[in-house]
Amino acid sequence: MNRFEKRLAALIRENSFPMQPVQTDVDPVLKPLNPIRAVLYDVYGTLFISASGDLGKNVLQNETADRLFKQYRLDSTLSAGELARRFEAEIRKAHHSEKARGADFPEVRYDVLWQNILGTQNTETARIWALVYELAVNPVFPMPFAKEVIEGLKRSGMRQGLISNAQFFTPLLFPALMQADMETLGIDPELVFFSCQWGRAKPSPLLFKEALERLLHFHVQPETVLFIGNDMLNDILPARSAGFCTALFAGDRRSLRLRRDMEKCRNLSPDLVITEWNQLLDCLKEP
Repeated sequence: MNRFEKRLAALIRENSFPMQPVQTDVDPVLKPLNPIRAVLYDVYGTLFISASGDLGKNVLQNETADRLFKQYRLDSTLSAGELARRFEAEIRKAHHSEKARGADFPEVRYDVLWQNILGTQNTETARIWALVYELAVNPVFPMPFAKEVIEGLKRSGMRQGLISNAQFFTPLLFPALMQADMETLGIDPELVFFSCQWGRAKPSPLLFKEALERLLHFHVQPETVLFIGNDMLNDILPARSAGFCTALFAGDRRSLRLRRDMEKCRNLSPDLVITEWNQLLDCLKEP
């Protein structure tokens, strides 16, 4: 990490607090899956407890925002509520523009939006504002045993990667809250596919298509890949369409998205349902 990234990681660490997942009423579905040669994860609501279950989906809490803004000297004549309204307006504007160009599920870059809101060309300033805003609306904390599972699969030689709706600050969650960067934990940088880098958000098939092409380059076939996520529409459906095996992470009521009211998800079943991360390793053991 460079100096500025270390500053952002410290900001995350100093303004995060322990959270526990909220138990669901979903029963686990566990069975051996062999052979699995690569495991890909969603981030928010899967590897990390997310107060909103996704990026920036909570109502902005004025007291939290005001404290953070004051602490980091982010002076503004705008109230927290007005900042939230402008942020959402910038997202709608960007989505409308990209959909007009043919994007199925467009993704925006939060730092670019904050440059527009603040009227600044200073990327670092915009990134601090973007992160402070996210910390205010969407606290996160590692899921129990997620780090241990990633490290355990690294020791076994498993390829691991990420496919996630994510922003520039998402990689910093790992050193800030798991005490090691993604690669040290066991995530292959060549198997990381973040929405902000591709301009598309899940459930667009683009991220999964790109992941499949990269895996095939490594001679890893799709049926030997397991993707794990908390959302039947955004995670399980596109992963299944790419030919991957799938596991629904159903360990936190806040982030679990079963989508039972959606026709395309109604008859969709993942290969596994895990409610605690430590259930996964037994499903990946050689028979």
